[in-house]
Amino acid sequence: MLCATMQVLRTNQVGGWQPNITRIAPTVLLGQIKIPFTNISPLSILLNRTLASLVVPRLKDWLVVVVLLIIYSILALPYGWKFGFLQMEL
Repeated sequence: MLCATMQVLRTNQVGGWQPNITRIAPTVLLGQIKIPFTNISPLSILLNRTLASLVVPRLKDWLVVVVLLIIYSILALPYGWKFGFLQMEL
């Protein structure tokens, strides 16, 4: 009689602190294609960053944009007038 052992992994074990359990990328897009001689998967990084950028801005985010534009304007307008990039026409 032949017997085989079966290991059942809980979802919190996959990729955990046990060094004998390694994570396996489920698809090509999520990490099976790697840069040669490295452990870097560029497709999963690009996908992650693209999906992370699709967030609806909150009021705090718009406030940061407005403040940065005001600071940039305060710095850029005097230089633009000084070096002739900007001109006033009346």
